[in-house]
Amino acid sequence: MTVAALARPEIRALRAYQAPVSRSDSVRLNANEAPCELGTGLGNGINRYPVARATALNETLADLYGVPSDCVLATRGSSEGIDLLIRAFCAPGIDQVLTTPPAFEMYGVYAAIQGVETLGVPLLAANDFALDTDALLQACSPQTKLIFLCSPNNPAGTVIPRMEIERVLQERNGQSLLVVDEAYIEFSDSTSLAKLVATYDNLVVLRTLSKAY
Repeated sequence: MTVAALARPEIRALRAYQAPVSRSDSVRLNANEAPCELGTGLGNGINRYPVARATALNETLADLYGVPSDCVLATRGSSEGIDLLIRAFCAPGIDQVLTTPPAFEMYGVYAAIQGVETLGVPLLAANDFALDTDALLQACSPQTKLIFLCSPNNPAGTVIPRMEIERVLQERNGQSLLVVDEAYIEFSDSTSLAKLVATYDNLVVLRTLSKAY
């Protein structure tokens, strides 16, 4: 089973929107383009509608994070990425997301907006807020579509060992999408898991420019 099979049926049934191709020798009035450059004539191209997909940006980010460009989706902050994942994979009133509190509160906020249940498996506070992998796996059900792991943790700062994350990926393969939030990875000595997206179909790694940059 591929990860696409975990998406909501309504999402799988959608037909992708095909944006009109932009041509340098024409002006698209339906896209509100102007026939001449605006402002100071510096060639900034603001009279033309922007490209439908941020291809150049995705390629730059792919080089930065060491992954293929077709594995990159640029969003307006990782919070939008969280929202999109929940909307795409979780059916309201049916599916659930699993978090490991304490963790970034927006996982639960976006789930609540979509009417999706949030299940919490607390980190082990007495053990430096380590992940209780056994408890996490036991808590999963057929409705557990997304598992959010924040590493380094926000707010505890602890890092989940790669071996534990790979165990969850393997045991939940074909059942859950594992989302590893690395918003604070630049402040850690640990190595990003971004390159593992080529190995595990059910892995998403969230990165952000708003912290280290």
